[in-house]
Amino acid sequence: MKKLLLASIAAAAFCTAPALAADMPTKGPVYKAVAPMFSWTGFYVGGNVGYGWGSKDWESGGGAVISPDPNGFLGGAQLGYNWQSGQSVFGIEADWDWGKLKGTAACQNPLFNCTSKINSIASLTGRLGYAWNTSLLYVRAGGAWADHKYVVHTLAGVFNAGASETRSGWTVGVGYEFAFAPNWSSRIEYNYYGLGERNITFSPGGVVERIKESVQTVTVGLNYRFDWGKAPVSAKY
Repeated sequence: MKKLLLASIAAAAFCTAPALAADMPTKGPVYKAVAPMFSWTGFYVGGNVGYGWGSKDWESGGGAVISPDPNGFLGGAQLGYNWQSGQSVFGIEADWDWGKLKGTAACQNPLFNCTSKINSIASLTGRLGYAWNTSLLYVRAGGAWADHKYVVHTLAGVFNAGASETRSGWTVGVGYEFAFAPNWSSRIEYNYYGLGERNITFSPGGVVERIKESVQTVTVGLNYRFDWGKAPVSAKY
């Protein structure tokens, strides 16, 4: 009798176990968030400060050359647009920097000094970059314009003759940019400006100088970007 009772209890437990298991709640699929990808696409505006130095050769009709090479600090603003495809970033940027790059050297006549000044430099360039998440390494190239002033003065600083011009040329550069927040990035950039040779007529007097020039700059900048950021978070099993 005892054996029969134990066998009945075991059979009942066996039959009810599947039903209890079926009633237990089941876990749904586990989603794993994928790290959001950063995008460099969008319009941006910003500012920059830095240092510039130039090579300025004055050659008169006599063939002698003097070099009042200008240098000094500069600062300005930039705006542009980037478009990212994969890890490639294409862009266009306009910038304008103001400064007082200045250099003075003895003129061919030792009773006078010759001074070169660069008041501003502007450029319109295309950019090509390689991005890895929030870092961007890029090169740039395009057209450039610079505002110049030339002065001849006595050793005591009295004005004798002068000239001014806006000179066009070309520029190439390289830079690194880092996005430290969804809408903000910082950058460092080097640029070379080739501004060619020009005949400049000084007044009064009408003296013509053949002036050849190039400029180099190193700047650091800060950009604010519109409608950019990280792509939506996706999920996978």
